Amino acid sequence: MKKIGNHMRGHLVAYLALFFALGGTSFAAANALPRNSVGSPQIKNGAIQKVDLAKRTVSSLRGLRGTTGAQGPAGPQGPKGDKGDTGATGATGATGATGAPGPFPGVLPMGKTIRGDYSIDGTAAAAGVQNSTTDSFGFVLSAAPTAHFIAAGTTAPAQCPGTAANPQAQAGHLCVYESGASNVGSRAIYSTVAYLGGIADKTGFGVYMYGAVAAGFYSTRGTWAVTSP
Repeated sequence: MKKIGNHMRGHLVAYLALFFALGGTSFAAANALPRNSVGSPQIKNGAIQKVDLAKRTVSSLRGLRGTTGAQGPAGPQGPKGDKGDTGATGATGATGATGAPGPFPGVLPMGKTIRGDYSIDGTAAAAGVQNSTTDSFGFVLSAAPTAHFIAAGTTAPAQCPGTAANPQAQAGHLCVYESGASNVGSRAIYSTVAYLGGIADKTGFGVYMYGAVAAGFYSTRGTWAVTSP
Protein backbone atom coordinates (compact mmCIF):
# COMPACT_ATOMS: atom_id res chain seq x y z
CA MET A 1 0.00 0.00 0.00
CA LYS A 2 2.90 2.27 0.70
CA LYS A 3 4.37 1.53 -2.71
CA ILE A 4 1.12 2.40 -4.44
CA GLY A 5 0.91 5.73 -2.65
CA ASN A 6 4.44 6.63 -3.56
CA HIS A 7 3.75 5.67 -7.17
CA MET A 8 0.68 7.89 -7.35
CA ARG A 9 2.47 10.85 -5.84
CA GLY A 10 5.40 10.49 -8.24
CA HIS A 11 3.27 10.33 -11.37
CA LEU A 12 0.47 12.72 -10.39
CA VAL A 13 1.87 15.60 -12.46
CA ALA A 14 2.27 13.41 -15.51
CA TYR A 15 -1.30 12.17 -15.20
CA LEU A 16 -2.63 15.70 -14.93
CA ALA A 17 -0.71 16.86 -18.03
CA LEU A 18 -2.02 13.91 -20.00
CA PHE A 19 -5.54 14.71 -18.85
CA PHE A 20 -5.45 18.30 -19.98
CA ALA A 21 -3.81 17.43 -23.26
CA LEU A 22 -6.47 14.95 -24.10
CA GLY A 23 -9.16 17.31 -22.92
CA GLY A 24 -7.92 20.14 -25.18
CA THR A 25 -7.80 17.94 -28.23
CA SER A 26 -11.22 16.69 -27.51
CA PHE A 27 -12.47 20.26 -27.15
CA ALA A 28 -10.96 21.31 -30.47
CA ALA A 29 -12.35 18.24 -32.15
CA ALA A 30 -15.75 18.89 -30.67
CA ASN A 31 -15.77 22.50 -31.92
CA ALA A 32 -14.27 21.85 -35.42
CA LEU A 33 -16.69 22.77 -38.31
CA PRO A 34 -17.77 20.01 -40.68
CA ARG A 35 -16.29 20.14 -44.22
CA ASN A 36 -18.18 22.40 -46.67
CA SER A 37 -20.44 23.63 -43.88
CA VAL A 38 -19.50 27.38 -44.13
CA GLY A 39 -21.28 29.39 -46.80
CA SER A 40 -22.37 32.95 -47.55
CA PRO A 41 -25.03 32.97 -44.79
CA GLN A 42 -22.41 32.15 -42.16
CA ILE A 43 -19.97 34.92 -43.24
CA LYS A 44 -20.53 38.47 -42.06
CA ASN A 45 -20.64 41.04 -44.84
CA GLY A 46 -17.31 42.77 -45.22
CA ALA A 47 -15.52 40.21 -43.05
CA ILE A 48 -13.45 38.71 -45.93
CA GLN A 49 -10.57 40.97 -47.05
CA LYS A 50 -8.14 40.75 -49.94
CA VAL A 51 -5.37 39.45 -47.66
CA ASP A 52 -7.62 36.47 -46.74
CA LEU A 53 -7.78 35.32 -50.39
CA ALA A 54 -5.23 33.37 -52.37
CA LYS A 55 -3.39 35.19 -55.19
CA ARG A 56 -5.01 32.92 -57.81
CA THR A 57 -8.42 33.78 -56.39
CA VAL A 58 -7.70 37.53 -56.57
CA SER A 59 -6.47 37.17 -60.17
CA SER A 60 -9.59 35.25 -61.17
CA LEU A 61 -11.80 38.06 -59.86
CA ARG A 62 -10.29 40.60 -62.28
CA GLY A 63 -12.34 41.10 -65.42
CA LEU A 64 -10.98 41.70 -68.90
CA ARG A 65 -10.05 45.26 -69.81
CA GLY A 66 -12.77 46.93 -71.81
CA THR A 67 -12.21 48.31 -75.33
CA THR A 68 -12.04 52.06 -75.95
CA GLY A 69 -15.36 53.41 -77.12
CA ALA A 70 -15.92 55.84 -80.00
CA GLN A 71 -15.15 59.49 -79.23
CA GLY A 72 -18.24 61.50 -78.47
CA PRO A 73 -19.17 64.67 -80.37
CA ALA A 74 -17.46 67.93 -79.40
CA GLY A 75 -19.33 69.98 -76.89
CA PRO A 76 -20.48 73.55 -77.57
CA GLN A 77 -17.90 76.33 -77.36
CA GLY A 78 -17.74 77.93 -73.98
CA PRO A 79 -18.21 81.65 -73.38
CA LYS A 80 -15.33 83.99 -74.17
CA GLY A 81 -13.11 84.63 -71.20
CA ASP A 82 -12.28 88.01 -69.78
CA LYS A 83 -9.42 89.95 -71.36
CA GLY A 84 -6.18 89.46 -69.52
CA ASP A 85 -4.12 92.23 -68.04
CA THR A 86 -1.70 94.08 -70.33
CA GLY A 87 1.79 92.76 -70.05
CA ALA A 88 4.71 94.89 -69.01
CA THR A 89 6.45 96.94 -71.68
CA GLY A 90 9.56 95.25 -72.96
CA ALA A 91 12.97 96.82 -72.80
CA THR A 92 13.99 99.18 -75.61
CA GLY A 93 16.21 97.49 -78.13
CA ALA A 94 19.64 98.72 -79.05
CA THR A 95 19.92 101.42 -81.71
CA GLY A 96 20.89 100.02 -85.05
CA ALA A 97 23.96 101.12 -86.95
CA THR A 98 23.67 104.16 -89.22
CA GLY A 99 23.31 103.14 -92.83
CA ALA A 100 25.50 104.38 -95.62
CA PRO A 101 24.40 107.69 -97.19
CA GLY A 102 22.36 107.36 -100.34
CA PRO A 103 23.61 108.57 -103.69
CA PHE A 104 23.02 112.22 -104.51
CA PRO A 105 22.31 112.63 -108.20
CA GLY A 106 24.56 115.02 -110.10
CA VAL A 107 21.81 115.39 -112.71
CA LEU A 108 18.11 115.07 -111.91
CA PRO A 109 16.91 111.71 -113.29
CA MET A 110 14.68 111.85 -116.36
CA GLY A 111 10.98 112.35 -115.64
CA LYS A 112 11.45 113.59 -112.06
CA THR A 113 9.43 116.68 -111.09
CA ILE A 114 10.51 119.48 -108.75
CA ARG A 115 8.07 122.08 -107.37
CA GLY A 116 8.34 125.43 -105.61
CA ASP A 117 6.83 128.89 -105.37
CA TYR A 118 7.78 132.53 -106.11
CA SER A 119 6.73 136.00 -104.93
CA ILE A 120 7.45 139.62 -105.93
CA ASP A 121 6.00 142.55 -103.99
CA GLY A 122 6.85 146.06 -102.90
CA THR A 123 5.64 149.62 -102.77
CA ALA A 124 6.11 151.69 -105.93
CA ALA A 125 6.76 155.42 -105.63
CA ALA A 126 5.36 155.88 -109.12
CA ALA A 127 4.13 153.90 -112.11
CA GLY A 128 6.66 151.86 -114.10
CA VAL A 129 8.69 150.54 -111.15
CA GLN A 130 10.27 147.17 -112.10
CA ASN A 131 11.18 144.24 -109.85
CA SER A 132 12.16 140.57 -110.08
CA THR A 133 12.91 137.38 -108.13
CA THR A 134 14.89 134.21 -108.82
CA ASP A 135 14.31 130.53 -107.96
CA SER A 136 16.72 127.58 -107.97
CA PHE A 137 15.72 124.02 -108.84
CA GLY A 138 18.13 122.62 -106.26
CA PHE A 139 19.19 120.06 -108.86
CA VAL A 140 20.75 120.33 -112.30
CA LEU A 141 18.72 119.31 -115.33
CA SER A 142 20.29 117.57 -118.30
CA ALA A 143 19.06 120.45 -120.50
CA ALA A 144 17.37 123.83 -120.00
CA PRO A 145 13.57 123.41 -119.94
CA THR A 146 11.10 125.25 -122.13
CA ALA A 147 9.57 128.03 -119.96
CA HIS A 148 5.86 128.89 -119.67
CA PHE A 149 4.35 131.68 -117.56
CA ILE A 150 0.63 131.26 -116.92
CA ALA A 151 -0.82 134.56 -115.70
CA ALA A 152 -3.73 134.40 -113.25
CA GLY A 153 -7.03 133.90 -115.07
CA THR A 154 -5.45 132.67 -118.35
CA THR A 155 -5.49 129.20 -119.93
CA ALA A 156 -2.39 127.05 -119.49
CA PRO A 157 -0.82 125.30 -122.50
CA ALA A 158 -0.99 121.53 -122.89
CA GLN A 159 2.58 121.19 -121.58
CA CYS A 160 1.35 122.57 -118.24
CA PRO A 161 -1.58 120.34 -117.17
CA GLY A 162 -1.70 121.59 -113.56
CA THR A 163 -2.88 124.62 -111.61
CA ALA A 164 -1.42 127.06 -109.12
CA ALA A 165 -2.74 124.84 -106.34
CA ASN A 166 -1.34 121.68 -107.99
CA PRO A 167 1.55 122.65 -110.28
CA GLN A 168 2.43 120.13 -112.99
CA ALA A 169 4.78 120.11 -115.98
CA GLN A 170 5.53 117.67 -118.74
CA ALA A 171 9.09 116.39 -119.26
CA GLY A 172 11.44 119.13 -120.46
CA HIS A 173 9.11 121.98 -119.44
CA LEU A 174 8.97 124.64 -116.70
CA CYS A 175 5.49 125.87 -115.82
CA VAL A 176 5.07 128.96 -113.60
CA TYR A 177 1.48 129.41 -112.37
CA GLU A 178 0.54 132.89 -111.11
CA SER A 179 -1.98 132.57 -108.27
CA GLY A 180 -2.62 136.31 -107.86
CA ALA A 181 -1.38 139.79 -108.92
CA SER A 182 -2.04 143.39 -107.91
CA ASN A 183 -1.01 146.71 -109.57
CA VAL A 184 1.49 145.09 -111.93
CA GLY A 185 2.31 145.35 -115.63
CA SER A 186 3.42 142.47 -117.82
CA ARG A 187 5.26 139.52 -116.22
CA ALA A 188 7.62 136.97 -117.73
CA ILE A 189 10.29 134.34 -117.06
CA TYR A 190 13.93 135.09 -117.76
CA SER A 191 17.30 133.37 -117.65
CA THR A 192 19.49 134.43 -114.76
CA VAL A 193 22.56 133.25 -116.68
CA ALA A 194 21.96 134.82 -120.09
CA TYR A 195 19.60 137.45 -118.68
CA LEU A 196 17.23 136.89 -121.56
CA GLY A 197 13.45 136.89 -121.33
CA GLY A 198 11.29 133.86 -122.09
CA ILE A 199 13.87 131.16 -121.23
CA ALA A 200 15.09 129.29 -118.16
CA ASP A 201 18.38 127.70 -117.16
CA LYS A 202 19.33 124.12 -116.22
CA THR A 203 19.66 125.21 -112.58
CA GLY A 204 16.79 127.68 -112.15
CA PHE A 205 14.95 130.73 -113.47
CA GLY A 206 13.82 134.28 -112.67
CA VAL A 207 10.44 136.04 -112.79
CA TYR A 208 10.24 139.77 -113.40
CA MET A 209 7.50 142.35 -113.82
CA TYR A 210 7.96 145.22 -116.21
CA GLY A 211 6.56 147.86 -113.93
CA ALA A 212 3.84 148.83 -111.52
CA VAL A 213 0.75 150.36 -113.13
CA ALA A 214 0.58 153.12 -110.51
CA ALA A 215 2.24 154.23 -107.33
CA GLY A 216 1.52 152.10 -104.27
CA PHE A 217 1.68 148.45 -103.31
CA TYR A 218 2.21 145.89 -106.08
CA SER A 219 2.64 142.07 -106.07
CA THR A 220 2.68 138.89 -108.09
CA ARG A 221 2.95 135.42 -106.60
CA GLY A 222 2.46 131.81 -107.55
CA THR A 223 3.89 128.29 -107.83
CA TRP A 224 5.99 126.39 -110.35
CA ALA A 225 6.86 122.87 -111.48
CA VAL A 226 9.69 121.60 -113.70
CA THR A 227 10.15 118.06 -115.00
CA SER A 228 13.54 116.81 -116.09
CA PRO A 229 13.78 116.00 -119.81
